[in-house]
Amino acid sequence: MALVLISLAWLLSMASVALWAGPWWAVTAILSGALPFVYARFGRHGAVIVIAAALLALVGGWRFDQWQNRAAPDVARYVGAKVELEGEVASEPDPGMATASYEVETHYVTVAGERRPSNGKVRISVNQYAEYFPGTAVRISGKLEEPPIFPDFDYRSYLARRGVVGTMYFPKVQVTSEPGRWEVSRNLGEARLNLQHSLERSLPEPEASLGAGIAFGRDGNLPDDLYGDFRTTGLAHIVAVSGSNVTLVTALTFLVTVPLFGRRWALIPAIITVGSYLLIAGLSPSVMRAGVMAVVFLFGTYLGRQQSALSALGAAAIAMTAWSPAVARDLGFQLSLSATAGLVVFGPWIRWALRWAADRTSARTFIPALAIDVAALTLSATVATLPITWVNFGQVSLVGPLANIVVEPAFVLAFWLSALSAGAGVLSASAGQVLGVVAYYPLAFTTSVARAAADLPFAAISVPGTSGSAAFFGYAVLAAIGWPAYRYLAPAAQ
Repeated sequence: MALVLISLAWLLSMASVALWAGPWWAVTAILSGALPFVYARFGRHGAVIVIAAALLALVGGWRFDQWQNRAAPDVARYVGAKVELEGEVASEPDPGMATASYEVETHYVTVAGERRPSNGKVRISVNQYAEYFPGTAVRISGKLEEPPIFPDFDYRSYLARRGVVGTMYFPKVQVTSEPGRWEVSRNLGEARLNLQHSLERSLPEPEASLGAGIAFGRDGNLPDDLYGDFRTTGLAHIVAVSGSNVTLVTALTFLVTVPLFGRRWALIPAIITVGSYLLIAGLSPSVMRAGVMAVVFLFGTYLGRQQSALSALGAAAIAMTAWSPAVARDLGFQLSLSATAGLVVFGPWIRWALRWAADRTSARTFIPALAIDVAALTLSATVATLPITWVNFGQVSLVGPLANIVVEPAFVLAFWLSALSAGAGVLSASAGQVLGVVAYYPLAFTTSVARAAADLPFAAISVPGTSGSAAFFGYAVLAAIGWPAYRYLAPAAQ
């Protein structure tokens, strides 16, 4: 419990700076003021926890404040000008319908014939058939523009959270050097591209793009109308590599294999699942964070101790945000952290409630226990991420919980079959097509559910635009509900 409270103080100190522009020492001041009352009520042990939380909050608030008020990258000075930039490709391609986008880390800038050192990231959009591997040195020429803000999406803020300060559309690109043949980043990027192309040969559209999104997190070619249906039905998370996705796949693998191999040996296929997911999706920082979330949840599930899992999750959150404060502003991290916390805290109680209801109505005779476990995992993750999805997407999916319960088993099958089909297709086109036929069915089932659910009346409701403060208070309510759920084990877990 102590580590959970300390990690909450750490995250709260960052939230006070990010949401309310409060002083970085504000949370520490509040905890210090509460210290006499805590000592009187809980004694020395409680006071020690508050002191530790106050000190960590002081460090966390200061660290985040320093990052948030850092100087803008040098390349931001040239937004609006025609420039020549020299730098290095820092990302794998982000495919669009007719383009591919890359992030480039700038090293030098040339303006009006004067070359000088520079720093900062820009995002370039080029022809969809242009392929550059991470680590490729490039010289790009064109107009550096400020990222736009769309009516339904703040693209500028999204890029800013990634450290990108400008965009260039169809610049002139000259490759000055390529990464060595044995560079890990190049080999991983090349392997992922080969897997994606293999999947495109083995499956029709939109199943090929959906499979690439599920297995590799590459959903750029997914049709806009279908992606809109995924958002309406609360299924958009399945086409992006996130902590909740990795955790759900890992957890379901563990649950399915426990009856076959026992609790101890079921840990092996679950760990293999995490490793496979990370390698296939690419070892980017966001993917690695997703893997950490999955391992934390697996750790608690294996031990049967949700308290240990939540403490480990708190420690992981402190380590990630201390290493890179920008992580705290990353939407994927926020969703992953909240979803994993929801699985740990609410999952056992929701599973117990569903099993109790099934027993009382005799539904257990035709509803398998695994289906109840899947429903519990899905509902707990959905509830835990509701404040963030409300604030960031401006809508709440009413059909989301049911759609996720129906789709999650197919999602796990789609992940493995898409990955296997892509891998087999690299070795043999015919083998990839055979496995592609099998992979087609869970993928087509997923798209059918998304489209059918999105067509239902009141599938989703729009909610008034609001700020991060609303999400914070939403989580305050969930924390009040979750605290007793965390302190006491669900009856089924005893």
